[in-house]
Amino acid sequence: MEPQLTPQTNVFDAQNRHIRDCLVALTRGVDQLMNAGLTVTALSIEGAYPRIQVLPSRRCQRLPPATVIIKPGPNGGRIAERSAIVQGCEVRWIDRDYR
Repeated sequence: MEPQLTPQTNVFDAQNRHIRDCLVALTRGVDQLMNAGLTVTALSIEGAYPRIQVLPSRRCQRLPPATVIIKPGPNGGRIAERSAIVQGCEVRWIDRDYR
């Protein structure tokens, strides 16, 4: 006998699919970033798109630019929060030497 589907079951199924799809995208994204010589420091599947945090390096300049947010930094300088899209994931890093 098949289990009965309820509206709540459908919601859980959608959540499970979203989590599975995010994990697949994260795996592909992390592989691509590691092959590019970047260091991954954090992962998140919350929200619409999975997020990957990487250590800033010159290799980040090779990523396709998506957004840059300029903020005041310490000692009167500025920092840039940068992001790129890789394998359907938002990749973020902080450029502390933004000029």
